[in-house]
Amino acid sequence: MKAKLELQEGLNKFKENAMKQGWEEDEVQEKISEVFENFPWYKFTPQPKTSWFSRIFKLMLYSFIIYLAFTAVLERNRRLKKNFNDFIHDYEIIYHETRILRFLTLPIFKFYDLSKFHNSECVIHNPFIQQEEINCELCENVFGIDTVIADDDLEEKIRLGSPMVVTGLLGYENVDVTFDRVKELFANNADDLDNNVCEIWLNKDYTKISDFFKLTEDEVKSKNISIAWRNCHTYGTRFYRRLFRRPDFVSNKSEISLEKVMMVLQKDQSVDLGNVGQGEITYLAQAQGSSTIEMRIPEGCSYNCTEKPLTTTLNKGQIFMYPSTFWQITLKSVSEDLSILYQSSYT
Repeated sequence: MKAKLELQEGLNKFKENAMKQGWEEDEVQEKISEVFENFPWYKFTPQPKTSWFSRIFKLMLYSFIIYLAFTAVLERNRRLKKNFNDFIHDYEIIYHETRILRFLTLPIFKFYDLSKFHNSECVIHNPFIQQEEINCELCENVFGIDTVIADDDLEEKIRLGSPMVVTGLLGYENVDVTFDRVKELFANNADDLDNNVCEIWLNKDYTKISDFFKLTEDEVKSKNISIAWRNCHTYGTRFYRRLFRRPDFVSNKSEISLEKVMMVLQKDQSVDLGNVGQGEITYLAQAQGSSTIEMRIPEGCSYNCTEKPLTTTLNKGQIFMYPSTFWQITLKSVSEDLSILYQSSYT
C-alpha cells in the first residue's frame, strides 16, 4: 500500500511539472502509458516463497517414491536383484553409506542420545508388518561345513556364503585367551565393561559380569555355572580388542559390528546361536575348550536344501563363520575345560 501511494504521488508531481512546461494533458498521459508498457515489472513482481522445510519434504518424498519403485522392480526380477546385490558388495557401497550417515548424525548426539533406539528391536509398533520371505538360495548346494586354512584365498571363499571353520589364523590359534585373562580384564575395567553390557543370559544370579569373575575358574566349574553376555556400546568394544584382534580376513574397508558376545560354558551346555549386530557375516572364535556345532535349515527350505543337519567340531584357536541369515544353529560345549567363545559380525 505504501509503495502504491508513493507511486501515485510521483505521478502527480510528474504531471504538474509537465503541465508547467507547456505539455498538454493528452501528451502527459501518453508518456506515462509508454513508461508503464516498457517497465520491467518481472523484476518487482513478488515471487511465491518456498520454505526450506517444503523443499526438504519434497526431496524426501520424491526419494521415497523412487526407492519404492526400484524395490518393486527388484522384487519382480530375481536376476536383476542378485546383480544389484553383487554390485553393492563389490563396490562396498553399504560401508560408504554407513560412514556418511554416521558423520551426519554426529551433531545430533550433542543434544540427544540415540543409543536407546539402536538397542531397541523395534522403534515403533507396526501391526501390518509381514514376515520376510526366506531366501532359500543361500542354502542351496551347501552339504557340509568345510575346514579351511587361513590363506590369501580366504576372503574369496567367504564371499561364496558357505559356512566354514577357519584354522591357522594369526592372533587366534597362537594366542591363549584363558579364563584368568578375561578375569583380569574385568578386574581392571569393571565399571566400564559392566556399563556396556546390555544383556546377560544362561544365568540369572549375576547382574554384573564383574561379579561373576570374582570367582576362580575352579569355583565356576565346581558350581557348574555357565554364562553369556552381550556388549552393545562402542566404549566397551575397545577392551575386548585387547584379547581378540581384528581378524585378518576382515578388510580395512569392512565395518565390524560394535556388538560382541562372549560365552563361558560348562561341558554339555547348549546355546542357540543368533546373529550379532547388523553384519552380513558372523564369526565365532573358540578361545578355550572345544564345541560341536549343528546347523539346520528352516522348514520352508526343505524342498531344495539338505534336510540333514550340518555338523562340525570347533577346537581352540579356530573360528566358525556363517552368513547372518536364517540358519538355525546350536552350539554345545564338549570339553572338560570351560569353553570360552567370542562372537561378532562384519559387513
